[in-house]
Amino acid sequence: MDNAARALVIAASIILGVLLFSAFMYVFKAGASLDETYDAAQNKRQLDLFNSRFDVYDKDDNTIMDLITVANNVYNVNKDYNYDSTMTIELIIKFDNNCLIIPRNEPAEKFSRNQIFYR
Repeated sequence: MDNAARALVIAASIILGVLLFSAFMYVFKAGASLDETYDAAQNKRQLDLFNSRFDVYDKDDNTIMDLITVANNVYNVNKDYNYDSTMTIELIIKFDNNCLIIPRNEPAEKFSRNQIFYR
């Protein structure tokens, strides 16, 4: 009888240990997913904030001043983030059969404000 009681205590302690370990893992995973959700929300917020500089010009009735302003914004962003030919923002302006690209894979020394290249 003494051995049976000990066996039940050992079995109960093992089951309790597994339950506590499972609860710990659940809480740990919930905390990790909360952190991932927060990081994703922050990244989306930063992207939306960055894109808000250019979204106001995504319309069909832009004036020439709007085009100059957005071109200068593209120039400033490329200058602030060390413009190079692989990591850059390009502004593509399409009208009729013409297509203007700002900047058009030019080296940083040749690119300046209000400069437009034809494709």
